[in-house]
Amino acid sequence: MIYLIIAVLIIIISLFIGLDKSVFMFWIGSGIFLFAALHPWERSLFYLILVVISVILLILLFKVGIGILVKIESKYQIPGRWAETMGWTIGGSCLAGIFAGIIGAFRFRKYD
Repeated sequence: MIYLIIAVLIIIISLFIGLDKSVFMFWIGSGIFLFAALHPWERSLFYLILVVISVILLILLFKVGIGILVKIESKYQIPGRWAETMGWTIGGSCLAGIFAGIIGAFRFRKYD
């Protein structure tokens, strides 16, 4: 429970500061949140599933998502670099999921 509270506080603080300035802080909060969300089950298989889902989402972001974000930014004439910030945030969250999954998979593996 303490991991969830810490993760939520880090994510909220990074959103108040602004994602342009605190993307790294948001990624760390996302990684802690993803680790804490699966922590009660203590099964390495769930963390491996998290890694697979995060890799698939990261591939989809590169194949399709960046183009969609750029089209949204140009269609609605959003000022600044909104598409770039959202792309880095989504990609960083996927990377945080990959790292949290790898750490959790090794943390909860069974020894024979």
